[in-house]
Amino acid sequence: MEVERNNQARVQRSHPKLHFSFSPGFNRVAVSFGNFFQPFQRFAGRTKTVGNGFSKHVDGPVVTRLKPGENENQIASGFMIAIPKLILASASPRRAEILRSVGWPFEILPVHIDESRGEEEIAASYVERVALAKAQAALQRDSTASILGADTVVVIDNQILGKPVDEDDARRMLRLLSGRWHQVLTGVALIYGATSQSRVAHELTEVRFAEMNEDEINWYVATGEPLDKAGAYAIQGHGALFIEGLRGDYFNVVGLPVRLLYKLFRADSLNTSMRHI
Repeated sequence: MEVERNNQARVQRSHPKLHFSFSPGFNRVAVSFGNFFQPFQRFAGRTKTVGNGFSKHVDGPVVTRLKPGENENQIASGFMIAIPKLILASASPRRAEILRSVGWPFEILPVHIDESRGEEEIAASYVERVALAKAQAALQRDSTASILGADTVVVIDNQILGKPVDEDDARRMLRLLSGRWHQVLTGVALIYGATSQSRVAHELTEVRFAEMNEDEINWYVATGEPLDKAGAYAIQGHGALFIEGLRGDYFNVVGLPVRLLYKLFRADSLNTSMRHI
């Protein structure tokens, strides 16, 4: 126990916003992020079962004892939040990283659908429709699981910017965004396979780009980062160099508004329950 407390003190000096507690009935320290969550905080790491009812956070300092058969996150407030395992209907490494960073168990099941936009379809309707279509496609392959679909676009001047088709298209998008505010919308769709209930919503975040000159645009495109990103930039990567302001959910811009995801589960009580321990 003394060794663990020493480890805790060392970790907390490096991460002063983390809060630790030793909870009765659990033989290792539990960690809570409180009201602060650093983007892509790696403390949660990857989770895996290591036997005897233990859930281990790989590459992190915390091992929490769970009852056999449980899949729950222990937080320092003394509550248990039962977070259901998800099937992520997406090959996006950013969405997977966000789920992993908050300890949400999931498996990846990439799907391929027609993502063409209707002639008069507005951005909010489009991202919700595509997110739901992804979830429905995954449900055809696993009809009992909780399925998550998501789709992200960038909007400026009423234009919807998806992923650029080539480097020239990426340059065009970056010129549009340079020195201006734009919107990022992500549609989130959940289908609970056991009952076929579904829930669809979207998150909107405003982002301001700094002025970019042609040398900066060419350099950024040459990194390759813009080519598989909606709007031709990644806020969590090299693109952060050009972000001047943000209003709303950072994780929405990355590709998955995880707070909205949790609210959908909690509001519908599809899989999520909370109880005192």
